[in-house]
Amino acid sequence: MPINKRKLTFKTKRLTFAAALTVFGTLTAGCGADSAKVTSEKPQAVSESAESVKTAAAADTQTEQQTREDDYLDKSDYTVQQLKPGQADLLNDLIRAQNAGDQEAYAALFASDTPEEAKRISFKIAKFELRVRSEGDGPQRIGAEFQEEPSGESYSVVYELVAENGQWKVRSAERAAGPLVDESIYEGDALEIAKLINLSIKYRNEGDAAAYRKLFGPGSNMNELQPNAQPVKEMQIADIHYSEADGASIVYPMIKREGETELWMPGYALLKKDGKWLIYDID
Repeated sequence: MPINKRKLTFKTKRLTFAAALTVFGTLTAGCGADSAKVTSEKPQAVSESAESVKTAAAADTQTEQQTREDDYLDKSDYTVQQLKPGQADLLNDLIRAQNAGDQEAYAALFASDTPEEAKRISFKIAKFELRVRSEGDGPQRIGAEFQEEPSGESYSVVYELVAENGQWKVRSAERAAGPLVDESIYEGDALEIAKLINLSIKYRNEGDAAAYRKLFGPGSNMNELQPNAQPVKEMQIADIHYSEADGASIVYPMIKREGETELWMPGYALLKKDGKWLIYDID
């Protein structure tokens, strides 16, 4: 699906590196905490102010539906409950229209600044599961794993949701475009982190253990590339956790490896040392 490109930078929270690693361990354990979510965007044509988000949340709270039999996201599920009011309904409506082939209903759920070609239905979903989400009062990035019909294989998708005229809308729905992320949509520290993750995947796929080792910080015990490491077929970065105070970052790429039908979602703990981002752990 075509991507509505925009530069991604950071919203940051003050967090010690030790605390960042604590958050990292908690999140990779699967409890879904989101203490330092950080993706952010430049101002857009649609309203993305805190007031707009609050208006959308207030309106959606009044109209929030109970879980329907044809919902793909169960709103009684803990992970789904972490979404802002109305977002689960939006994604359920999107997938229903998508699977029904209802192009008009599908396109109506997108934001006004989404290119028309990005509103076209290009695949159908058999199963759907949330994996990671961003926080804050601006655009919300939500990473999910889905099984595509009719193959039954799992893939990743990243949705960007925005508040527009008091309602949540989909700005983009991006599928992975290969083993490396598009670096042109990032800037600042986000760009450097995207480059680092890309290099880790590149060297993994090439079997270059020496180059791979140089991406890690001193004392890391995760810097050895295993000879039988499976190549990565597809990868997306759904969200980045970042501490401005200590230069610590947590990244959760959604990865599909060659020969596997399920997704792998490791957590990368990064540290900025002497102006350079390095990998310290992969869980």
